Amino acid sequence: MTEILLLGSFHFLETPLDIYSPEIQAELGKLTASLARFRPDAVAVECAAHQQDVLDESYRKFALADLSDPEKMRRDSLGTVTMFGQTHPITYNNEAIQIGYRLGKMLGLERIFAIDDDSELDGPMERVSDRIAPMLEKMAALTGPAEQAGDISGLFRALNGAEWSRYNQQIYLEINRFTENGEYPGAEMTAQWYRRNLKIFANIQNLAERYGRILVVYGAGHLHILRQLIRDAEGLTLADAEEYLR
Repeated sequence: MTEILLLGSFHFLETPLDIYSPEIQAELGKLTASLARFRPDAVAVECAAHQQDVLDESYRKFALADLSDPEKMRRDSLGTVTMFGQTHPITYNNEAIQIGYRLGKMLGLERIFAIDDDSELDGPMERVSDRIAPMLEKMAALTGPAEQAGDISGLFRALNGAEWSRYNQQIYLEINRFTENGEYPGAEMTAQWYRRNLKIFANIQNLAERYGRILVVYGAGHLHILRQLIRDAEGLTLADAEEYLR
């Protein structure tokens, strides 16, 4: 039986928070120390699986001492990565590095695993904006106070709560029911989303054949589907994230 701890995260690149500030670095250090109590023997992050070599090289370059040097983190990168056909620098302003790499080095893990599928969604998002706006507002109400206060622990608790995931899932269900001229562009887009998550889960399943305790650091929007798949799969069990976020 492989136990999997899913940690849903916001994308650090998209937040107004200063991830490099001493205060937030201290909070991330506490969070990672708490996650270390899970004792994972593998850590997986949101990076395309075909970029594993790139991830290996950037993890090799990374050192825990980097996290004590805000100027280095602001100035340097750990290489480049290709996503959705475009090349980007691997900056320190990334949850995979700030949590996944940090924990991996703390535990002496040789590598971090890339398990994402490099695919984009194509569908009627703008045309259903009025339908999904109420869910976005409810999700923002859950995370907004913690984000405004710079409360990293509170932000992660909100993102990993059942209520936030329920609203996020409802967005895709609202998109799904959009039809036009006898076609189903909403269902096609939702199918793309499920397809991506199924591929992510396939990578988790393959890791579970070799490891007994896996921490997965991923965008919180993926939690609803991945939790359900893990609960339904023979030989996998889902750890209680709340235990490590108190």
